[in-house]
Amino acid sequence: MFMEKDKTTQLLELRSSVIKDTYDKQWKEVWFFPMFKEVPEVNGYLGTKSIMFVAFNPSFGKYPEKKIIFYYQNLKDVGFFNAHLTDCFKIKKVGNTTNKSFDVEETYNAIEILKKEISIISPKMIVCVGRDAETFFKKNFSSVGPEYLPHYSQRIPGKRYKSRDQFVKEFTEEMQKIRNKYDKILQSKTNQKSL
Repeated sequence: MFMEKDKTTQLLELRSSVIKDTYDKQWKEVWFFPMFKEVPEVNGYLGTKSIMFVAFNPSFGKYPEKKIIFYYQNLKDVGFFNAHLTDCFKIKKVGNTTNKSFDVEETYNAIEILKKEISIISPKMIVCVGRDAETFFKKNFSSVGPEYLPHYSQRIPGKRYKSRDQFVKEFTEEMQKIRNKYDKILQSKTNQKSL
């Protein structure tokens, strides 16, 4: 009798194929959101809850960086322990991370990999983390209306945020809004089933 593979097994197989095709064959460095000992409750890429958080692409920072721990802590604080965390592109790129920094083949592969992740997770909600991810997602997945969350790396003061505290406050509030919307979606699905 055929047994369907669980989501974690499917994600592990997909990750292995990306590593094989991208790193082993092309020598392009790849990265997936891991589980960190600093916030062990958050499963990162291996999260299987029906919500996906999609950033644009991994940086060449050192892990675990404070900004990623901040992101994971916020996910934990609102109860998204098992959310699926991923990037549009799994390839690490130096410098400018606009859509133009990836060639046609890399873009096609990124879209196909994301389609597979979406198929595995069957998300009730997709959250784009940062404007680059939102732009890429809307351009290539027009049938899906993603939610938006500011990128967690913006905790350093800049044009939009005058202070780190202002960013932390807004990011935390936005994460809570995502949680509230997600809960409403789950509640409406439950109510539809009971009718």
